[in-house]
Amino acid sequence: MEGAQIPNCQSDGCTLIVDIFLRSSDGVLHAAHSKNLEMYGEGFPPSALVSVSRGGDTAQPEVVQMTEQSDIIELLLKYMHLQRQPDLSRHKFDTLAGLAEAAEKYLVYSAMDVCRIRMGLYVQDHPARVLAYAIKHDYPELRDVAVPLTLTMPLSTMKALLQDAPHGFIAWAQYREGFIEAMHSSLVPGTVVLHKGGVQSCGVWEDFHCAILRRIDLDSIRDFSRLIGEHKHQLDGCHHCTVRAENWAKSVAHRVSKLPLFSYFL
Repeated sequence: MEGAQIPNCQSDGCTLIVDIFLRSSDGVLHAAHSKNLEMYGEGFPPSALVSVSRGGDTAQPEVVQMTEQSDIIELLLKYMHLQRQPDLSRHKFDTLAGLAEAAEKYLVYSAMDVCRIRMGLYVQDHPARVLAYAIKHDYPELRDVAVPLTLTMPLSTMKALLQDAPHGFIAWAQYREGFIEAMHSSLVPGTVVLHKGGVQSCGVWEDFHCAILRRIDLDSIRDFSRLIGEHKHQLDGCHHCTVRAENWAKSVAHRVSKLPLFSYFL
């Protein structure tokens, strides 16, 4: 600290004495207050354990090395003051995800719930990372919304994201396996609906069938009726082929509905 510029507390209007500094992983010092850390973050040590060394006549607050980056620590400290909480909608997902992890790590309850809510808003854009967060920190409602959106993710990606929750990765792999089996079963169309004269299908079925097969994947079988509906125009109004297509959609939907919930594997 000697010769370095001593930062002030960055929280608006804060007049509390700075008696500890948090150094971010990128080397930035953040002024803090041991009493606030103790009061707002259960994961921080009691203020009585904070030491203040003296160099000459100048008190030198303790410097604690943190694993989080500067922007995360700055945001986290704002939740450890008696003031209006920061507007997280102004920050990118990576910053929000970092703050959410820090809040859980240091048990900053004032930040944990709002982070959970904000993370839920990103479930469509970042389902795998939201799922990893929800599994690791036990948010079942958020977990169950995110997990179906991750079925097409590579195994290697999910294994890396869930390295801190290996039981979650095993459960995810088992859950996905059920959808893979359902997808393979869905390749077989519904029972033939005989046309006039005992004909099994007319000329429109083959093109329709091929179009559906080209689009079947782990995402589409979750809403197979919608996929069928998007291509129904190719059946050119044929009643018998339409009935067959609708039966196909119902059969796949029934099979998917019988798959165990993700929580079954945890």
